[in-house]
Amino acid sequence: MIVEYKMNRSENGYMIVPPWVECPGFFQKDDHTYIGFVSSEANREFYVPDTVTYLTVEELKTRVRAMSMVNPETESELTDGEKDAMVDAVVAENDLP
Repeated sequence: MIVEYKMNRSENGYMIVPPWVECPGFFQKDDHTYIGFVSSEANREFYVPDTVTYLTVEELKTRVRAMSMVNPETESELTDGEKDAMVDAVVAENDLP
């Protein structure tokens, strides 16, 4: 399942990924939120906060389309189609059942 999350603060004051996020660190926004993945509720043996935001693939695509992303090779803004393809690739690689 696709989730939006913020980092947790460790006892030592360091920023850490919440322990319930299995594949972290995708598509950081200016509001300090990230995209990650967790197992579906049926397959999960650990607690995920009730307040976590779950996203569909289409909601994730909308989020990424709104972000400014530059192709490092061409130094031009990525098109919506390129952003959608990037999301599809990340989801195919990481989304858990």
